[in-house]
Amino acid sequence: MRVIGPVGAAELMAHLGRAYARDIAIRITDENLPPEGAATRAEEFLTDGVVYDEHGVKVIVAPRPASTSSGRREIDVNRLEVRTQQTLT
Repeated sequence: MRVIGPVGAAELMAHLGRAYARDIAIRITDENLPPEGAATRAEEFLTDGVVYDEHGVKVIVAPRPASTSSGRREIDVNRLEVRTQQTLT
């Protein structure tokens, strides 16, 4: 599975893989599934912009101003805009 997310996504996916390792191993064995089907590949982004543009689907991370408790302005890059030329089902 390909995962695209902000910094920390790879670490999150690694932890999820360890948390579900036993369940995944049982399912692979019991259901005779290929181990590659449970593999993940995480890609992280640091800034806004296009993070995915394939097969007519474009995902754009748009900056959104966010205030901190100190009133300082920061950029939150966790808001996504998805544009597609295809009908998603």
